[in-house]
Amino acid sequence: MIAGTRTRNPESNALLLGTFVNAGMGLAGLAVYLITDIQALLLDAAFTIISVVSGIVSILVSRTSSRRSARYPYGRFALESLYILAKSALIIALMGLTLWKVSVKAYAYLRSGTGEAMNVGPVIIYEIVMVSCGFCLYAFFRFRNRQMNNTSSLLRVESTNARIDALMSGGIGVAAIVVSQIPHDSPFSFLLYTGDFFITAILTVFTIKDPVVMCVQAWSELSNGTLKSGNTSQGIREIVQKLSPEGAIGNECMVFRQGKGLRVAIPVEEHATVHAAHWAQAATAISKALNRRYGHAQVEYVIAGQAE
Repeated sequence: MIAGTRTRNPESNALLLGTFVNAGMGLAGLAVYLITDIQALLLDAAFTIISVVSGIVSILVSRTSSRRSARYPYGRFALESLYILAKSALIIALMGLTLWKVSVKAYAYLRSGTGEAMNVGPVIIYEIVMVSCGFCLYAFFRFRNRQMNNTSSLLRVESTNARIDALMSGGIGVAAIVVSQIPHDSPFSFLLYTGDFFITAILTVFTIKDPVVMCVQAWSELSNGTLKSGNTSQGIREIVQKLSPEGAIGNECMVFRQGKGLRVAIPVEEHATVHAAHWAQAATAISKALNRRYGHAQVEYVIAGQAE
């Protein structure tokens, strides 16, 4: 059974607003980077610009993934998983490249003892604004996703990115305050020249987990992996258990997810003595209940032995 279509406006409107905010943050980040030449700021700004470009793509994906056709009768929700996989891989690559650049710069200073001191002039005020905007975006995306019963993978990944961006900005701001207090004749004066490396390395260590997790989850969705845990999985299983014919389920139902699209495979005993009309009624009831709560769902029965 194929679920009905739900409005995409809350999702696409939230993504559009986030894209505009990220555009302003990205331009500001580039301006401050050009003034200070701090590579960690380039990472921060580039991360935000990626969010702008990917935000435009996510809006297009959001508006097309639910569309059905003769060739795609269940929609194109795999586009959402593919988008998340590509974006998370790009973020990981960007972190790696930036870390390499600052490592080369720090090594050159340690080897020759010469270099250019960090200019933290406008960084602190800039980062206060960026942290505020980042956490506001994070809260906004999470709020919109909760309105959709947390079914939007696009809003989930954008909220994660907003949080990473805010943490990056906060880390850079704190480091800038510390570096600004170090005199040139201090034993820690080397941080004036290598602080860029330490800031970037620490930010990478503390934020790399999120894009890696997103990448793994997206790959699991594209490779048809089951949704094992979480509120969505538990809620679906409760609905299936409640509305299925007595004795119909041979094993616990399997939930597959691609973006907002859900496919629920209900294993049944091979010799289950349930009238065909009861199967159809149960499938209709389950499909309607899932659509009311989650928006896009497909329900199917499989023989228990084939589901293992």
